[in-house]
Amino acid sequence: MRLFRTGLICAMVLCAFAGCGVAYAQSRSDANNDGQESNLPDFSQVDVGDYFDARDLAPPLANEPNDDYELRALDPDKDKASRFVVIDKDYDENSVEARLVSAKRAMDLGRYEAALRFYRGLRQDYPKNKDVLLGYATALQEKGKEDEAIVAYQNLLDVDPTNLDAHINMLGLVAQRYPAVALQRLNILNEEQKSFNPSIVGQIAFVQARLGHYEDALSSYAVLSAKQPDNPLHILNMGIVADKAGWKDKAIKYYEQAIEVDSIYGAGNGFDRDQIFDRLAQLR
Repeated sequence: MRLFRTGLICAMVLCAFAGCGVAYAQSRSDANNDGQESNLPDFSQVDVGDYFDARDLAPPLANEPNDDYELRALDPDKDKASRFVVIDKDYDENSVEARLVSAKRAMDLGRYEAALRFYRGLRQDYPKNKDVLLGYATALQEKGKEDEAIVAYQNLLDVDPTNLDAHINMLGLVAQRYPAVALQRLNILNEEQKSFNPSIVGQIAFVQARLGHYEDALSSYAVLSAKQPDNPLHILNMGIVADKAGWKDKAIKYYEQAIEVDSIYGAGNGFDRDQIFDRLAQLR
């Protein structure tokens, strides 16, 4: 589980006109209610231990292209299911794996209080489990309990000192109060890596922008964009930094480039074109 509010646009200081959200789908598995014969599968062949989950999209059917599908919200009272997903139950109900799945599902749905209840129970039973400690810290951070989250990340680092997820997320929180200290520690962490780590570089760029080091932030995001050229969010962050610095022409250039890259690759998760077009209209 990773939070990493770093290189993504939802981490930037000017995220007022760009953000991210949680999408989920629901579907209905009952038969038609119009009196017609149902074409649904024969559920008499389904074992009691099987269960259904409509959060993730089913694989494409035989006559459908193998493309990425977007989740869309459905009305369970009006929309009938178009396919079923049968998922084998691999873990016992009270196992750590099953409880972690429940906690992570609550996180995915934005139900952070429920996730915290799961993780608190797990932490009592498995106080040294790295996944449990990371999930607990992340849930605290999402809930806005930043001081508790910092302590929780530190508790994880006491168990696993090399856990990058904990380092990056904790330093992101520290940066909100002590950005200079966080930047220094992030630079040291980055130098210790044997290979390029986009999450660390993204966090460095975020803190540089927070400190008003706009040229440095642009350079860091440019490195990210060079390493991940199909991700328009890095260029969009460059536009936001330039916008914040008052560099109008640069901001316009980067916003336009971000839209172009998104048109080519379509990899911008959380990329809101309408907000960018609105901002461009204000700048021009």
